[in-house]
Amino acid sequence: MDFKAAVLKAPGGDRQTLLCAPINDGNDQIVFATGDKISFNNLYKVSIATGDVVWRSDAPDRNNIDLLKPEADTAFFRLIKGPQNFYYVKLKWITACSYEDGRQVWKNLVKTGSKIGQVIHDKQNVILCSTSGDVNSPYSIGHFRLVNDSIGWELWSEALAITGGMSRYQNTPKGLAVIMENPQMALTPELAGSYLNFIDVAAGKYRLEDHVRLTGKIRNFQAVPKGIYYSTDRTLNIVDLDGKQLLDVPTRGVLQKEDSSKAWFYYDHNLYEIDKATAVKRMINIKKIDFKGTTDPDRMEIRKDGIILYSDQNITFC
Repeated sequence: MDFKAAVLKAPGGDRQTLLCAPINDGNDQIVFATGDKISFNNLYKVSIATGDVVWRSDAPDRNNIDLLKPEADTAFFRLIKGPQNFYYVKLKWITACSYEDGRQVWKNLVKTGSKIGQVIHDKQNVILCSTSGDVNSPYSIGHFRLVNDSIGWELWSEALAITGGMSRYQNTPKGLAVIMENPQMALTPELAGSYLNFIDVAAGKYRLEDHVRLTGKIRNFQAVPKGIYYSTDRTLNIVDLDGKQLLDVPTRGVLQKEDSSKAWFYYDHNLYEIDKATAVKRMINIKKIDFKGTTDPDRMEIRKDGIILYSDQNITFC
């Protein structure tokens, strides 16, 4: 059966539209949701090569007045890919469905109170995360929730609240390191920015009493032997597992470049190298770099035999 025929035969017929972006199951098949957003929502798995429908299933919220009633926004839908199941997400709840037939796997829905944008897998459990991509106000409250992935049972006594949403994460010896971001709002600039903390997954608590505030918008974030290396559009540093920033680096905006093991930055006519493994910073130049012209360099190129600094007016090899 082709997709068009399957849609026309399904309840709701040609009233159905695509509800959200589809996901790939990893086996050259896609899963997507169609419907009228209220009564006739359906899930499909379709072969990418042939367009044949592998299965069609009723969506978890179809014709269920108890699920539709609390929704402030019935137009919000999201599918999230997982290794064992996929996740059907609405504005205030989430459930897991099977790749085999599209049926709901979790016995109960998990009420979230906000949009879930990412699912982190932790052994037999999952951490449900509100993400920064869904945040449009610094007063938006997101959450982390630990859920048993087999039955959909919440395991923490209460969800971990975050102001804003999560953008990135890394596993560390201290726990799950997470970056949370608030949008830049003209009326509340003091709340905007990026924040780092570590989650003790077993206890459902933050490891640090206060989030570590990071200057600028996150570009890179990785676990290193001394803690967490991060770079933003303004600075770069390494935060140890106790929340201390280990390096003396300006936060007013530095030209920077990096690879998997080292980072470099230029500031005030000096060029520095950071070893990510040892958290050691060293100045490369012996005397101040005399960069000609009326502008500072705005581009950096790392080569085997040195570093090139550029601007529209000049170029310097270091």
